Amino acid sequence: MNSVSIIIQGAVHRDQAEILKKFRVAFPQSQIIVSTWKSDIALAELADEYVISEDPGPFTLYRDGRALRSENINRQIVSTRAGLARANNDWTLKWRSDFDFDPQKLRSALNKHMSRGVDDALLVLGYNTANPFADMKLIGHLSDWMYFCRTDLMRALVRSHLIPAVEEHNEVPLSRDLNIGLPFASYSCEQLMIYEGLRSCYGIPMASYSDTNSLKPFLSLLGRKIFIEQPASLGVRTKKEYDAFIYPKVANIQAYVWFVLATINRYECAINHSFGCVILSGWLKTKAWVLLAMRRSKRLLHK
Repeated sequence: MNSVSIIIQGAVHRDQAEILKKFRVAFPQSQIIVSTWKSDIALAELADEYVISEDPGPFTLYRDGRALRSENINRQIVSTRAGLARANNDWTLKWRSDFDFDPQKLRSALNKHMSRGVDDALLVLGYNTANPFADMKLIGHLSDWMYFCRTDLMRALVRSHLIPAVEEHNEVPLSRDLNIGLPFASYSCEQLMIYEGLRSCYGIPMASYSDTNSLKPFLSLLGRKIFIEQPASLGVRTKKEYDAFIYPKVANIQAYVWFVLATINRYECAINHSFGCVILSGWLKTKAWVLLAMRRSKRLLHK
């Protein structure tokens, strides 16, 4: 694991120092890069590189002059690219700054991925990697919470320019049956991070967020070039999981269930060679979501 650069990307968080210390113990010879937009002297002392970029601010979606939602996509682009500019090893892990992990599990997963012998293989988290057969029909929507691949591949995959201030608005259906939608720009933020890279590196057309011509090329990559790990298999607990199990309100459980139903897990990815599993699971998950969802989801999902 000596040939890995670790980019801890995102806002500075209260527990980040402990996360950095854990990375240092788990990967003692690796290059640790913190890439953010705020100074923190104590945190900088724990990293090999502490990169501060000019904050581009949040990206806000508007409709009819009204702000719908704000995203940190431009912040993520800037800080990821700045971290990659400092990476000096063959492999790079991009890691969301507020995620804790199990050192042994993460180390094992990274070693397994490196041992595949596929130079252009990408490892991402399944949670938040959209199943293209769920109602949203998002193709190439890969979780941006973690990327792990060869450094030159990540540099080619990650978008190099900011999202413009004015972007086309889409109301992408989370459930056509329940008439629930989620507003975002011409692509989802996860797609915006790498859709140009998916096109240039893997030959996926990505002409739109649900480009049907991209479906077969995308599916052909799952389990061959794009691999998936579940957060739990790395000792990661996301906020939605925490809220669902620690504060088990109906809305919290509902949000967690939707994410599980609408995404691809590592088992589906592993047996995707037949194409049947993702298709079947996408259809079943969509119908299960319709049965489990309640009308109050509309308020929850538009927050």
